[in-house]
Amino acid sequence: MNNQITIVAQFLPVYFAVNFNHMTDNKDLRDQKDRSRVSGSENYEFSYLEDKLGVSREEVEAAIKAVGNDRFKVEEYLTKIS
Repeated sequence: MNNQITIVAQFLPVYFAVNFNHMTDNKDLRDQKDRSRVSGSENYEFSYLEDKLGVSREEVEAAIKAVGNDRFKVEEYLTKIS
């Protein structure tokens, strides 16, 4: 019985290490969907748009509410009001 537990314990760290690399909040794993949307819950998204377009956080929030979180539409909206 003790040998079985030891074998399982040896494989658990490998299993978890592999699965932790595929978590949805891992910022290193990105695809096209991440770049095409603006996340209203991430400060770096607001900072990026504020710096790029010279607008305030409130203007970015208003743009997301007005046109949704599609990056192209948000940037287009903010460009028109600037």
